[in-house]
Amino acid sequence: MHNDSKSHSFFSDSQLQQPLNHGMIFHNLGAWTVFTVDWDVDPYLEKLFDASTALKTSRFDWKAPITPGSSLQGVEQFIALGCQHTLKATGEKRFNELALAERSLRKNTHVIDKRINSTHPLPLLVGGAAFHQFNIDPAWNEFGSSQFILPHLIIGKDVSGSGYLRITEPKNQGDDWVHRLQQNETSSDDFYSMIRERLDDLLMEYTEYVVETPTDVSRFVHSKPLGQRIKESATQQKELWLSRFGHVIDSIHRSSLKKVVVARQASVDGVSKQERIHLQRSLQERYQNCIHFTVEPSIDSGFFGATPERLLRLEGETLHIDALAGSRSRGKTQDEDKALASELLQSEKDAEEHDIVKRQILEVLDPYSKQFRYPSSPFLKTLPNVQHLHTPIEAELEHRPSVFELIEQLHPTPAVGGYPKREALEVIEQLEPQNRGWYAGIVGWVSEQGDADIAVSIRSASHMRNKLTLYAGCGLVEASIPEQEWDETYVKMTPFIEAAQDLSPVES
Repeated sequence: MHNDSKSHSFFSDSQLQQPLNHGMIFHNLGAWTVFTVDWDVDPYLEKLFDASTALKTSRFDWKAPITPGSSLQGVEQFIALGCQHTLKATGEKRFNELALAERSLRKNTHVIDKRINSTHPLPLLVGGAAFHQFNIDPAWNEFGSSQFILPHLIIGKDVSGSGYLRITEPKNQGDDWVHRLQQNETSSDDFYSMIRERLDDLLMEYTEYVVETPTDVSRFVHSKPLGQRIKESATQQKELWLSRFGHVIDSIHRSSLKKVVVARQASVDGVSKQERIHLQRSLQERYQNCIHFTVEPSIDSGFFGATPERLLRLEGETLHIDALAGSRSRGKTQDEDKALASELLQSEKDAEEHDIVKRQILEVLDPYSKQFRYPSSPFLKTLPNVQHLHTPIEAELEHRPSVFELIEQLHPTPAVGGYPKREALEVIEQLEPQNRGWYAGIVGWVSEQGDADIAVSIRSASHMRNKLTLYAGCGLVEASIPEQEWDETYVKMTPFIEAAQDLSPVES
């Protein structure tokens, strides 16, 4: 261990919003009361996930194992429905603007935490941001460049496994509940009855059966199974991608560039929401040590994934970060798997790629940190389809900045962008034919105390009006080999191909 001393659409932007400075848009700042109570949530979590096709509101799902080495252990899981308040920003200062808006919102939010079973931090704001600072692709309009919201209802389990409800109401309604509690007009049983009644009302409001029209259904009839269609799409346009690879390597030779991450996409049409839910179920079963997320602004737009990479987890003044770069596929036999792992650990090219990511993280965190802890050599992080070089980094901070200030410094890391950052982003913008949207961006949550869990949104896919698009990238350095890098991007898409193959012929 190394130790250095130092009820609108989820993303609606059409109602009750006003511009602030350059890129900031937010609902008229109101005051909110957040009620948090212990609750038996098991009957709700499974049913809400299965009933996703029937939701008529936006939703945000999260299921994440806690970083090894953290003071917290376990799995966090929640579903957030509805939107009471929106923070939204674009442009170079988007995360700085989100930091200002977050502070203002927290000052105007009264949290009443009646939990007895646990005191672990819980999500107050949920959301994410695109890879690029400007979102210019119309397909991602409902998401925006960066957006975090105050949900109306959160149903979840904290890291200890304790279930909870969070209901956020306007201050006037919340004040009435608080007054009745303080005046002893409402017993504990009556208070929980009020919560249950409000929960039932919200679930009734947000879960209305949505019927796909005959036109929609007819588009889902295909001669080939979904898994085969995704596989065929993932193997197309190889020559064009290899041509782009050559341009990147030329740029590295001619400049100070050390690394550029090049991404590609694979799309199939006519994928129903029910099929997408089955994909997500299969991903959760296969990739249990990944962070699973869903961002769904409306019933027609969704972004989901199973990412192995945390951008950060902030607990008080302790920061946990994953440096994840350098990859090999898994072997078909135990001997082949060991050989590939050994090859990865001994590869100079992958060591260089990984070291670039680790160094850049340490550089940007240095002004904030009084001490770093990380292993002298990377570990192997193994997933069912791929294995990565992984260095977990822990930093003790000098003070507690806003999580958005830290994101501003860290995103995008060289693991998804390149190094140096500005030059790599210029190459990406010139060579990638499609906008990345929220792929390789961020997704996660922030608590009322300022704690946060933020993932890098890789191993992900968008689902826009029945079009499913998979995303994958690879880091190119001077010693990169074209065919190997192409194969790496395909391997990173295989979780979705395998999940689609789990669907029965009727389902696909």
